Amino acid sequence: FRVIGGGVGLGLFAAAGVSGRNGAALAERAETGAGLDAGDGLDLVMVHVVCRHGARTPLNTFAGGHDLGTKWFLCTDEKKKSLEADVEVKGVNGDPPGHVHNMDATPMPLAGGCFPGELTDLGKMQLYQLGERLKRRYIYGDAGGEKLISPRFSSDDVYVRSSFQQRALESAQALLAGLFPPESRPEQVPVHVMESKKETIFPNVHGCPRLKSLFREVKKAWAAIGERDEVRARLSLLTDEESPGISITHYFDNLKSRAAHGLIIPDDISQGLLDDIHRLATTEAAALFQDPVALRLAIGPLWREIQDAHSKILENEESEAGKSHKLVIYSGHDTTLMPMLISLNAFDGKWPEYSANLVIELLRSRDTGEPHVRFLYNDQVLKIPGCGGKACRYDEFKNILADVSKEIQPADCFDKLAGDGPSVGTSFN
Repeated sequence: FRVIGGGVGLGLFAAAGVSGRNGAALAERAETGAGLDAGDGLDLVMVHVVCRHGARTPLNTFAGGHDLGTKWFLCTDEKKKSLEADVEVKGVNGDPPGHVHNMDATPMPLAGGCFPGELTDLGKMQLYQLGERLKRRYIYGDAGGEKLISPRFSSDDVYVRSSFQQRALESAQALLAGLFPPESRPEQVPVHVMESKKETIFPNVHGCPRLKSLFREVKKAWAAIGERDEVRARLSLLTDEESPGISITHYFDNLKSRAAHGLIIPDDISQGLLDDIHRLATTEAAALFQDPVALRLAIGPLWREIQDAHSKILENEESEAGKSHKLVIYSGHDTTLMPMLISLNAFDGKWPEYSANLVIELLRSRDTGEPHVRFLYNDQVLKIPGCGGKACRYDEFKNILADVSKEIQPADCFDKLAGDGPSVGTSFN
């Protein structure tokens, strides 16, 4: 076995190629900083931050419960106290709060005490540091940012939503702790959680049967690709038994978590094999969103929420809390960011890392009042195909998402179901 250090491990898997919708037009990372140019003549109005949760334990062990003797001593109460803000879980749009999936209710913890899919101390630190970066950028106006919100938390200015997964909620708590120190926030900060069947932060296959059916069709097609079986055969040393049904994303999820935390990876798992696993897992996951209907059902509702929030603040309308919020934070998953990037023609073929984040800045021209939108991915400006500059005119932004953000009707989710196929995997999120 070899040990991969945490810093090295995060870059362990090389980029994979992409095809289809994003193959010809990948977003360019701007070589300049993420700040507004003095001559842009644009003022910051509103910011949405969509992030993946921090580093976590794998969702599954390898086949037969074989987990290489690893002890997952990565989840301590000390970090929970120092890196998380206390929160009050509330509902969305007047609904009762969604039920948060509590890791302590999982029947079988991993060796070492962590539960499968649990946010680790490293994951909490990653989101705490993201909160600190947002503080420098949008509270103090440093790091190329602009002062937008007060140093003291106000629910009039800041709105936080999390998926119902415990790791996402705890990631939101850690981000808030980094953004607002204890003396700058109330005893409990409101975090909003939507009911599971209405959830829009990630593709909701439970609330939209047609989306689940479309995903099954993609899984069925991928099940026939011989290279997947070849890679699984090369991974046979990780299993105690023949396991033809194990998905590549299952292996990828476990190995990625190990790499992030500096845990053992078998010597026989070469860099070339790791790259093949990443390429196949990422391409397979991205293929779920290549169908325009699947992409709209998967992430369209979240884009509509963001655009509706833009309309409210631009038209001085009131939001759910009364005053339009200036900073909106979504604590989500890799399956949040991947379809968002694909819908912008901005997916670069790399699986979103733990704590990866997409920032959507709403700007307004000082001269004309015309709105613009600018995107940052992991602190770097994204130049989006179809936009004239570093910041998109708002009409360009709406045109790029015109099909994706169309309102979804009940018939869209319950009619025209595809045939049965392999079940939709859950080994990523």
